[in-house]
Amino acid sequence: MSAKHPLSQTRTKWQKPAPRAAIAQLVEHLICNQGVTGSSPVGGTASNALFRSAFLFHKRRMGRFARLRPIGARESVRQFVGELSMRAAFAIAALLALTACGQPKPPEVDPAKQAAVAALPAPYNAASYAEGRNVFRQCRSCHVIAAGAPHRAGPNLHGVFGRHIGTSEGFTYSQAVRDADFVWDADHLDHWLQNPQTFLPGNRMGFAGVHDDTERRDLIAYLMVESGAQ
Repeated sequence: MSAKHPLSQTRTKWQKPAPRAAIAQLVEHLICNQGVTGSSPVGGTASNALFRSAFLFHKRRMGRFARLRPIGARESVRQFVGELSMRAAFAIAALLALTACGQPKPPEVDPAKQAAVAALPAPYNAASYAEGRNVFRQCRSCHVIAAGAPHRAGPNLHGVFGRHIGTSEGFTYSQAVRDADFVWDADHLDHWLQNPQTFLPGNRMGFAGVHDDTERRDLIAYLMVESGAQ
């Protein structure tokens, strides 16, 4: 005959405070024996961790082993999950509060920068400098825009407007870019940013593109202001 699962005795034999040996037997079964198929209410390795946590929950709540009064397995798990849910709710609330308090404010926009955007030709005069700056974050890993700054994976974009493609000094371009023949302006940049590989197949720019029309407009306006476009 197969041995009875220790949990099957919980509501009958263990109505009184259990001795250390009985509790040790329960813990050994739940942790070491990997569950008993057909006997455990849940079964399997995953249940062991849950029952072990439930046992430790009772140990904390009820005190010493000698005074521990086991209850049914399902009740044990239910109380454990209830306490865990309450603690999780408090932790999430605290995390949200900390996030709200510690959220950094976006840098303020110099009114002169937005005024410079307003002076651009349409449609770029309706762009947002702040939004364009946000979109440019996608480009910062490969490009800089400050005058005299060294190239990165892509060329420095300062002075890009009005410059012939593939001629930024000190940068090694792909053959596709060297073979191209046009001068950068807002229209060319708009098509490039929409999908670089479609616009100029064979270039090395590993960027999927900015597909939103408004975001491209804001980005180009930001570049026109920051790159010293005339």
